[in-house]
Amino acid sequence: MPPRTHDLLRLAGVSHLELTEEREFFLRKLTNYYIATRYPEEVDEIAARVDGELAQRYLALTREAIIWLDSLVK
Repeated sequence: MPPRTHDLLRLAGVSHLELTEEREFFLRKLTNYYIATRYPEEVDEIAARVDGELAQRYLALTREAIIWLDSLVK
């Protein structure tokens, strides 16, 4: 049973996934955005730091990560 956490690096660790430095960096950043958006008082601050270009880049990287993870379970 996976731990009850939203920390993507921790989940990758308990899953014994081998991550490149780039994937590890991305999962760390994505986790930080997720955790911060769970607190309504921080959403405006995050929105001020994230523009459309960054959001599109993270969306593309997330899609790539999903494809990669899906390939591991097939």
